[in-house]
Amino acid sequence: MKTIKRDDSNYLEIENFEEFEYTNNVLYELFKRSLIDEDDSIENHLLEKIDNKKLILKDVVLYDTVNGKLTLDEVVYNIYPELYDEDVIRNNIGFDYSLMPVNEFLNKTDGMDYNDFVYKDLSSNSYKKFTEIGLEELLERVSLHKKITIQHKKKQLNLEQNNFIDIYNLNLALPDNELLHYIKKLKKLHFKDNLLTDKRKYLSYIYNNKKLADILYVYDKVKSKRLSIKSDVTMRKIQFDLLYYRRESISILDSEDFTKCKISKENEEPINKNLEKLFYLLKGFDAHATLDDLELLEMEDVQEIKDTIDEIYSLIDDKYKNKFIKYLPFVSLKTIYNYLNIAKYYIDEKNYTSLLN
Repeated sequence: MKTIKRDDSNYLEIENFEEFEYTNNVLYELFKRSLIDEDDSIENHLLEKIDNKKLILKDVVLYDTVNGKLTLDEVVYNIYPELYDEDVIRNNIGFDYSLMPVNEFLNKTDGMDYNDFVYKDLSSNSYKKFTEIGLEELLERVSLHKKITIQHKKKQLNLEQNNFIDIYNLNLALPDNELLHYIKKLKKLHFKDNLLTDKRKYLSYIYNNKKLADILYVYDKVKSKRLSIKSDVTMRKIQFDLLYYRRESISILDSEDFTKCKISKENEEPINKNLEKLFYLLKGFDAHATLDDLELLEMEDVQEIKDTIDEIYSLIDDKYKNKFIKYLPFVSLKTIYNYLNIAKYYIDEKNYTSLLN
């Protein structure tokens, strides 16, 4: 089994989720981990999408007024009676034409007799005829509109709690604030908030890319351990892994860093020497201490890391230790257990849909 490391590409990708796609991608990551049936796959739960560039019948609006809207898929049998006869023969009555691509529909009906469709326009209280020429002109106009499906790093899930809609004729040339208010109005009309108020405290963890990556790393690491390995041993390994990962991107401190933390000149060199020592201790720990052989490590190896951290902090004034945390981002075991509990709440208890609000 491959050793799980915090700098694996999947955790680094989580750190780079963009704002517009964030919740969708988080749902994907949580849901994927919630699947317990070995025969099940997340591929079985993905939302099927129509190609961005394909115009479908429900995109073709014959008329749209305050009194109602009519789309092409609703009248296919009215304008092509021969199509109805074919479907009867094939026992195809009830087939959903709404998602049929327009070009496929045109090929299917090529050569069929067109029947002018008469409808009542409630806005003018009069009857109107929709001719074959009228349909051709409409299709030509509609084909100029762009049909866009938002692309995320992770595919969208077909969850009952999702609420997908198609927005027709959205004018992207409008000011940003008008577009935003329009989306908010649609959401208010068509979606009810289901966020659990007693779990809002977890959102500050979930909606922080780096914390989320840490949370999922902790969960995956715990899930991958052998049953014979004690939990506290696993958590200690995770603790040092996280510190090594975070320290790896931080070089020794320069004069500006020392000034920010109000560190005296005589303590600058000892602190940097201890930081270098800590980095190499952690690097050796990371290279050799897999979960399978962690229990075989001499306790002095672990103790030396802890002693080095204590030595560094002993050289810093108590009033400025908080400012120094970013240079020595050591995660407490209490925090790691908290990360694990948050992950279990969303994954094992299947509360991932509470993020949909």
